[in-house]
Amino acid sequence: VQEAELDTGAALGSLSARLADLNELATRGDVPGALAVFDEILPSKDQLGIPDTMLYNTVLKAMSNSGDAVAATEWHERMRREGIRLNSKHFGKLIEAAAQAADVERAQYWFDESQ
Repeated sequence: VQEAELDTGAALGSLSARLADLNELATRGDVPGALAVFDEILPSKDQLGIPDTMLYNTVLKAMSNSGDAVAATEWHERMRREGIRLNSKHFGKLIEAAAQAADVERAQYWFDESQ
């Protein structure tokens, strides 16, 4: 039983480290890297108790920081289709992505949607 508990603890520690990696990639605006880590974490997210909104918003953060407003919009649509809760941070990242891309109309659209 102890060995199984150690294995579970190690797996959870690894997932926690990957979550930190995801956040670092998102901060740098590394969308491909963030998506790759997201795909690794997604099947095991419930073991860590990671809220769906937080996990998906972290990928949105990568898109926002890279200024990829189109990818951010597509990610928003995926979140909506999958029933992920959309919150103020979510809309803030969409506005930021549009602003980074100098897309004033899209930024205004997301601001209006957030109200």
